[in-house]
Amino acid sequence: MKSIPHLEIHLAHACNLACESCSHYSNQGHKGILSLAEAEHSMKLWHRRLVPHTFSLLGGEPSIHPDLPEFVLLARRIWPSAHLRLVTNGFFLHRHPALPAILQRDHNTSIYLSIHHDGPEYAEKLRPVMELLKSWVRNYRIRVNIYLSFKHWTRVYRGSRSAMEPLKNGLPRQSWERCPAKHYP
Repeated sequence: MKSIPHLEIHLAHACNLACESCSHYSNQGHKGILSLAEAEHSMKLWHRRLVPHTFSLLGGEPSIHPDLPEFVLLARRIWPSAHLRLVTNGFFLHRHPALPAILQRDHNTSIYLSIHHDGPEYAEKLRPVMELLKSWVRNYRIRVNIYLSFKHWTRVYRGSRSAMEPLKNGLPRQSWERCPAKHYP
């Protein structure tokens, strides 16, 4: 088996936000969610080949998925030693009241709250999310990390939807060296 630093899976392709520099292209109007059966099938194809240090559940926005807690349990079953990381903007975490108890029982998990803007309007909308997470930390002792995503965004394409095309500068190596997304934790 090959040890790798990071592996991730999209639980939902849609997102409640439409950030201009979305590296998952959720701002392009993608829809759909991954079923637990599809996820289990895909993960089982790899679990005897790869041992990820970190396994991330993300999207789009993973908390849109109605089966989010079950995905945490599935990921833990498939990769028992990986650090499980739920990467979310947090706006729909309140829809998953069973989630904090599941995270509490597993000390190798964390919620990775992705902050998408530093403006006061966004901060106000985020206030209930922050209060919910504070209560989960206080009552369940789960780990929450905050990542200022907006500080690392870069646009890697032009246009949108069917007219979307990669940026072309004819210097692929230089583009790679400058790309901040390659260092995304």
